[in-house]
Amino acid sequence: MQPLKQAACIHPNRSKELIMANEYLENGDFSDNLTHWTAPVGFEPDFKPKGEGQSIKLNTGVTVSQSIIELPAQRLHLEFDVLNAEDVDDVFFVVVVGGYNIKDEINLTQVVNFATQEWVHYSGDFDFQVQLRKCFLNISAPAETSSFSPSGLTKASPFGPVRFANLSLSTIDVKDAGETD
Repeated sequence: MQPLKQAACIHPNRSKELIMANEYLENGDFSDNLTHWTAPVGFEPDFKPKGEGQSIKLNTGVTVSQSIIELPAQRLHLEFDVLNAEDVDDVFFVVVVGGYNIKDEINLTQVVNFATQEWVHYSGDFDFQVQLRKCFLNISAPAETSSFSPSGLTKASPFGPVRFANLSLSTIDVKDAGETD
C-alpha cells in the first residue's frame, strides 16, 4: 500500500538533535498508565513495555486524548512510535494536534498513515500561525468502515488495532541531525 500524504514536515524515521525543548504532553510514554489521558468509558488499555515507558494498544474505533491549555504561535515538534497491533495487513492510524484561535476557529494538523508490522518512528515539525487555546492531541485507530467499488461490490477497509508509544509534543530549536533511525 502507498503511504498517505503526511501533515507538513512529519515523516517516518527522521531524527532531530534537540537543543532546547518545552514539552507539552504529560505521560507521553504511558509510564504512569492513562494518567493525564482521556479515554472512552469502559476502555481497558493493553500496555506493553516499550523504551523507558509503555506502549498502548488502541482497538479499532478507539481514540485517546490529552488536553493542553494552550500552544504558542511557533514551530512545534511532534514525535511518536506506531505499530500494527495484530498480525494482519497494514492498518490506518491517526494522530491529530489542534486547538482554537481567538475567534474560536479550530486549527488542526494531522498524521494519517498505515501502521506496519514493525515499529516506525515519526518525527517532524509544523507551525500554527497563531496562539491556540483549548488544545488537544488525539491518537486513534479509526473506526472500521466499508467502501463501495464502482461495480457495487463492498470491499473491506484496512482498519484494525494499533500500538502507540513515546509521544512527544514540544517547542524546540532544532538542528537536523541528518540521520535516519
